[in-house]
Order: sequence, then structure tokens, then C-alpha cells
Amino acid sequence: MPSFIMSLSASLLFALKIALATLLAWPLLTWLGIEQPVWAVVTIAAVSDPKLTATADLVRDRVSNTLIGCVVALLTVWTVGAHLGSLAAALAVSVVLARTIDHYPGSWRLTPITVAILLGSGIGLPASAALNLAGLRAAEIIVGSLLALGLAWAFSWWPHRRWRNWRLARQG
Repeated sequence: MPSFIMSLSASLLFALKIALATLLAWPLLTWLGIEQPVWAVVTIAAVSDPKLTATADLVRDRVSNTLIGCVVALLTVWTVGAHLGSLAAALAVSVVLARTIDHYPGSWRLTPITVAILLGSGIGLPASAALNLAGLRAAEIIVGSLLALGLAWAFSWWPHRRWRNWRLARQG
């Protein structure tokens, strides 16, 4: 099979995985009460990769850094509230934690990004609303990650078997 067709086939399969994960995540999270689950879709795109092992690594990094960011953001909102000063302090704390706890090159940036998204979205809101918003965003990120990983696993065997069977039939 020409390499162009193989590349196109792999790209279409990868695009199908992302589209399918989006079609599953949005209605599921909407049904669970999250009105615009954009962060689930962003996460699906961010952690998806044509290779299962790469997707698993990206999901591990995304979830671990998201959880660290969530803890920092939630503790900050709970203790001092969501305002510009607490955002700046929480970002600094999250960078220190991510750089010392996680050893994933480059992905440590997800921790302060998570803090900025969660805490920044809550600035000007009462603490309870900010905490609720932070929890919803974290849930979206985790659901998006798990759906991307699940579909990567489900699709991982299909193109390889099909290509191997086609090759064996041609050689036979």
C-alpha cells in the first residue's frame, strides 16, 4: 500500500477518534449538568496521539498536573479567595510544586495553566461559586483525558491488524 494512502488512512482514523471522543464527552457532560464542556474537548485534542503509548503518557501528564493544579487552586480559593493576588501566589506555588514533584519535561506547565484556568475563572465570584467552577473544570479535563485514552486503546488494534492481514494476503 503506498505510503500516502497509509498516512491518509492513519490521519483519518486519528481524526475519527478525536471526533468520536468529542461526540461522547459533550453529551455526557451536558447530561451531568456541565453546560459548555469545552475543556473536555480541549483536553481530548491535547492528549490524543495516533500511538496508544503516547496518548497514555500525555493522559498521565495531563491528569497528574491537573490534579496538582486543582489542589493548589481549590486550597487557594478555600483559604484566601479568588483574586488577582491569590492567583499570582498560587501560580508561583504551582510552578514550584510541578517542577519538584513531576519529572515530565515540558508538561509541568500544565499545572500553572490549570491553576490559571480554575482560579482565574473564579476571580470576582463568591468562594462557593469559584470552588464549584473549579470542580467542574477539573471534571471536564479528567473525563476528556479518560475518553481519549479509552478510544486510543479501543482503536489501537484495528489498523495494525488490518494492515498485517492485508500484507499477509498479498504475500500469500
